[in-house]
Amino acid sequence: MADLPRDECCGKFKNIIKGFGKLIADEILGKDPAEWVVKRAEICAACEYRTFLNVLKWAEGYIFKRGEDLPINHTPGRFDKLWCSKCKCCIEAKIRVQGERCIINKW
Repeated sequence: MADLPRDECCGKFKNIIKGFGKLIADEILGKDPAEWVVKRAEICAACEYRTFLNVLKWAEGYIFKRGEDLPINHTPGRFDKLWCSKCKCCIEAKIRVQGERCIINKW
C-alpha cells in the first residue's frame, strides 16, 4: 500500500478494516454471506494465486519482500488464512467489501 497515493492508501486501509469487521460479524452471528460474497469466494478458491499462510508468513512476505508475490501454499496449516499472493490481501475479508476488486480482474 506504500506505493499508492495517500488518499487511495487510506481508502484501502479502511476497506481492509471494514472487511475484517464483516468477517468477524458473520462468524460471531453465524450469518450466511451474501450471494455475491459466495461467488467471489468460489472464484478465489479456484484461483492459482490463492495461498494459505499464517499472519507471520504473510507479514514477512508483505513487509520484507515488497515487490514480490506472496509464496504459494495450497495446503492450509492449523492457523493459516487464505490470502491472495498477488494483492497480498486476506481473501476472506476482501471478498466481503463491495467496493473492492480482484487485482487480476477475476471479479
